[in-house]
Amino acid sequence: GKKPTLLYIHGGGWVVGSKDESILNVLPYIYRDWVVICINYRLAKDSLAPAAVEDCLEALEWVHANAEKYDIDTDRIVVSGGSAGGHLALMTGMLRNGDELCGGKFKVGNNRQVAAIVNWFGVADFSINPHPTEWFGDNIDTEEYIRTLSPINYVRKGGAPVLTIHGTEDAPVPYEQSVNLHRKLRESGVVEKLHTIEGKKHGNFTPKELTQIYQEIWKFLESAGIKTTVDK
Repeated sequence: GKKPTLLYIHGGGWVVGSKDESILNVLPYIYRDWVVICINYRLAKDSLAPAAVEDCLEALEWVHANAEKYDIDTDRIVVSGGSAGGHLALMTGMLRNGDELCGGKFKVGNNRQVAAIVNWFGVADFSINPHPTEWFGDNIDTEEYIRTLSPINYVRKGGAPVLTIHGTEDAPVPYEQSVNLHRKLRESGVVEKLHTIEGKKHGNFTPKELTQIYQEIWKFLESAGIKTTVDK
């Protein structure tokens, strides 16, 4: 039968990283017999913002185009990632037709929707989070980039459910922006949950904490109407 599917986006500050580093993060989904698709995207050295966002949206389109081949249930596609990957997961799941990024450098077409977003301490608001100069580049309208590349500015009624996992002592990605994101999601009527790990920094969760987190993920997805198991 058709299977729930994870589109996983690696982190690395938009400048480093590879999908090959993602395997430990997706094993719980593989164990549940999900289809798991880990992707690469153009890093800053190859192309500046918003190329990475464009690549992730293209990957989502590929998932839909190949759904029959890989037994993908297109009603159960979940996009996830950590840190910069969390930011890209939020953008992938929240952008809509007509949205324009970086002063018109990229205009979103009739992109596909996802069933949910699982965001591991991803950047939600570049007005709070120091913006990545290496990815943004030079000689730009900084305010425009900050505005159009911040997922919090794409919160709207009817958006995909969002679960965020974030430690309270995260320095690279301040916890405050996840609190603000989820307040705005809640006010807009979007299904959401912020799972807080007290005292934790940028990831580096213990096995016990990870066990609790994945239990929270399954619970959240089920509550959002996404069956997380495969019919045998």
